[in-house]
Amino acid sequence: ADVWAGIVVTLVRGAGETPRYMIAMVENITERKSSEEAARRLVEEEQLAGRLDARNRELQRVHEARGEFLSAVSHELKTPLASILAFADILARNQPGNLTQRQQDHLGAIQRNCRSLETLINDLLDLSRFDAGRFELTKRLFKADDLFTETVRSFAPIFSQKNQSLVTDIQLGDIRLEADRERLGQVLANLLSNASKYSPAGKIVTLKARAVDGVICVEVEDRGIGIRPADMARIFTPFFRSDDPATRKVPGTGLGLAIVKSIIELHGGEVTASSEPGCGSKFGFKVPGVLAA
Repeated sequence: ADVWAGIVVTLVRGAGETPRYMIAMVENITERKSSEEAARRLVEEEQLAGRLDARNRELQRVHEARGEFLSAVSHELKTPLASILAFADILARNQPGNLTQRQQDHLGAIQRNCRSLETLINDLLDLSRFDAGRFELTKRLFKADDLFTETVRSFAPIFSQKNQSLVTDIQLGDIRLEADRERLGQVLANLLSNASKYSPAGKIVTLKARAVDGVICVEVEDRGIGIRPADMARIFTPFFRSDDPATRKVPGTGLGLAIVKSIIELHGGEVTASSEPGCGSKFGFKVPGVLAA
């Protein structure tokens, strides 16, 4: 329409002075075409909005279905697993001489794998609770240093198996922290476990903790295989596993860091991560709630 209007104006001007009625006609055509174009765009935008709304409803339905599926499967797996683990523990307490060394080794493998599966099931349950918005913290007052001491002690055998060293620099003194003790222990265990798993034998892992302005600041640093820059943006995404061959060699589900991030953010804190391939990784988190000693 604009092109034709321009042609008309040009022709008229070429013939001499432009009559007013010609100018009015051209302006009327241009305005009418502009209105039609605006109406067409409005209809297209409304149609697009409708499609997006339907897409969002479908995504929400899929999201809810995934949460329900994870919760149902996890609960169904817990019962038989608990039975297997209970009987394995009973056999492990059997009188000496009733089981050969090979049978004891096989029994130990059953126990280890059952506990690994138990951890996976608990992670799936936590994820389903996060998805459904039903994950709740149980906050209470506790001595922060005790939590770190217990966690470090429990990981001593794990680091010993790979001839690794866990170096601690914990300066918390007698401060008290109001938080979910069990969940913060889960966060620490997850980060220390990853640091050990993704580090070769003989390497050093460092754990630091400070209390600064009412906030506990924690860092776990390893000297392992590191994380590629392309993967850093997705490491806190549930079920994400890098396709890096070095990373793929280490067993995992891709749930641990996602749960770590969710727990810390529920506490009102934040999680940070930095890494350089081949030189190791550093994960940190901050949690408020520190009270005076």
